Amino acid sequence: MRSFHAEDLLERAPDAVIVSDAEGLIVFANSQAHALFGYAQAELVHMPVETLMPESFRERHQQHRTQYASNPHTRPMGMGMSLLGRREDGTEFPVEISLSSTGSGAGLLITSFIRDVSDRQRIERALRESEELSQSVLDSLDSCIVVLDAAGAMIAANDTWKRLAAENAGENLTRGRVSGSRFEGRGWLSRAAPDIALHVRRGIASVLDGSQSRFTLEYASGSPSEDRWFLLKVTPLSGERRGAVVYHADISQRKRVEMELQAAAEQARLAHAD
Repeated sequence: MRSFHAEDLLERAPDAVIVSDAEGLIVFANSQAHALFGYAQAELVHMPVETLMPESFRERHQQHRTQYASNPHTRPMGMGMSLLGRREDGTEFPVEISLSSTGSGAGLLITSFIRDVSDRQRIERALRESEELSQSVLDSLDSCIVVLDAAGAMIAANDTWKRLAAENAGENLTRGRVSGSRFEGRGWLSRAAPDIALHVRRGIASVLDGSQSRFTLEYASGSPSEDRWFLLKVTPLSGERRGAVVYHADISQRKRVEMELQAAAEQARLAHAD
């Protein structure tokens, strides 16, 4: 791994973090990663990263890894990819993975931030299949969840979402509405840049009208006290109840870790150049 400072940063990340080299071997895994995948502390180091996915995915992932190594870039979580993780006991579970990289060639290191999305997918399935929305189930989730009808009216929102709206604008979120590309009752979008807010409104509208099967975005938004980063995902309801489920999570801590790692890598590169 790169340094004690880098390891400390990754250990503090809220998500499971795996760092692998250009050959796909794990060189670092934080405590959350060991707990998520069911391995003893430090047991993951030197294992192929494909160990953490179902066997049916491994060969294809090796190809994807080679392609990524030839053109490394930051890939946010949830960009339309259905991914599965595999624990040591063989159980499989849905994950979202954000990728970033430092170095190049043989010195390339790929950092994967991994999140178990089992609970969120369970809620989304229940909302699609159930004729009655369960407010208690929605309120059980730490991330923000809101449900829109086909016209874009908010028909349910959990307590976490309502608290975020109150923090950002002091508004009652349940009065919000999406109509075409316009969002009224701005609440949580009030501190986003105008172009981001417009992009979000259009993304939500595109899922509601069926022109997109899903919409995903990571964006920055200032709060009264600090800049924060959020992940927004919109998926459609199906069946007789048309509409969409909007998932909104604060990913500020992960983004700060990513930016600190990039800054540390750049400092090391400049020092080496001198």
